[in-house]
Amino acid sequence: MTELTRRVRRFYAYTGASSFALWIPFWTLWIRGNLRSDFEFTLVDVAFWLGMLASQLPVGVLADRIGRRRTIVLSEAIRSAGILGYGLGMSFAGYVIANLVWSLGAAFSIGTSAYLYDALLEAGHESEFPRYIGRNTTIQLLSNAAGAFAGGLLVQAVGEIRLTLFVGAALNLAAVAIALTFAEPNVARTTEPTYAEQLRQGLRVVRRREGVALLIGLEVFLGITLYAMALFRPLYLQFLGLSPAEIALSISGFLLVAAACSAFAGEIARVLG
Repeated sequence: MTELTRRVRRFYAYTGASSFALWIPFWTLWIRGNLRSDFEFTLVDVAFWLGMLASQLPVGVLADRIGRRRTIVLSEAIRSAGILGYGLGMSFAGYVIANLVWSLGAAFSIGTSAYLYDALLEAGHESEFPRYIGRNTTIQLLSNAAGAFAGGLLVQAVGEIRLTLFVGAALNLAAVAIALTFAEPNVARTTEPTYAEQLRQGLRVVRRREGVALLIGLEVFLGITLYAMALFRPLYLQFLGLSPAEIALSISGFLLVAAACSAFAGEIARVLG
């Protein structure tokens, strides 16, 4: 087994651990159930995106300086804290804080795909990145589906949706443990002498290159669209009268279909090159 194969398999194991989220069908139900109105619920969501927008560029600059491995570890550790914050939160302010923490973890996740690319680059296989990242997306969705289904079984057994957040935060530490075993790819990166100078350089690039700004805007737009679907789907299913277990089963099925589509798209990309 080559070093690249070991790295990729470990990366896939990390993805599976990180994506096994028992709380996927239930976190919005828990938060909305403790807020007074849909307006407060929307403001909690807005806090996430404001935090994401504010931290995206600074975190990206920091990620280039501290390396991919540390970035991934920070992302998962902060994400675990955010999940725990959802479970502990019982008020509007608590959920806003948890979402701001979560947004910081999401910003640090920029290092995830970058690690895979750098590992391939070091081995001279960077042209195969679309195939590898496509397979990684399929693993992520399959693990999401399994986690949602397991969360439904847990809620069916104990009758408490909040517990999925506590257990999910604990299980997410497995992703931290796996990420700690990653070896930093040995690739050259161009960085400025100081963090402040690199941040200014990043801002100059965004201002001068419309394509970069448009790409960031497109990423935010697609992220908001997909996130909104995930946010309101459980609430809509609850409105239709589905039980928590049925909601979990429905979302798990949706994610399985998404995983199948992802695998099919990856195969098309492989054939077309």
